[in-house]
Amino acid sequence: MESYQNGQRYPSLTKELICPDYSTRNNILDGIADSASYIPIVKGGAVKYFKPNMWYIDWSTEAVKSYKIDKKARFQNSRYYFTCGIGIPMVSSSHVTAALIENKLFDQSIVGVFPHNSEWIYYLLAFFNSPTCTKLLKAINPSANNSANYIKKLPFILRDILSALKEGSQYKPEDESYINQLISDIYGC
Repeated sequence: MESYQNGQRYPSLTKELICPDYSTRNNILDGIADSASYIPIVKGGAVKYFKPNMWYIDWSTEAVKSYKIDKKARFQNSRYYFTCGIGIPMVSSSHVTAALIENKLFDQSIVGVFPHNSEWIYYLLAFFNSPTCTKLLKAINPSANNSANYIKKLPFILRDILSALKEGSQYKPEDESYINQLISDIYGC
């Protein structure tokens, strides 16, 4: 098992305890009745675009029952659990980072962004990871937290900036510079 930052405080899992098909199960909000009942959860951290599965949570039916009644567990906004969205760490850093939440849970260290139109998700992912977004968010809120209320205040100017990348075969590091420049031009900063 790989070692992760702060992982020493939590028990290690074997692969047999991880549920491989949790996202396709019916009634997943009621938990998993199998012995393989651990599922990935997205936590904060400065990772752009995609976060590897580093953290898991017990999603057995017994555990979910306790999460629903335990005030510390904060089983809230469950309609967004196991959907596709974007996670932005609640604690700000020098640069805003955002990663996809693909059919996973996320904890309270993440601000979840779930666009009304799923076609906007990759545009928003690029925008949130751009230096322009960091400049705008710091102008709106220079504090240590990226709360949902401040993220909602960011201007949303939709342009089709990713069509050229969709035509290409693979993402290349220089693509991010290109995208960042396009976003800077759109927003004028």
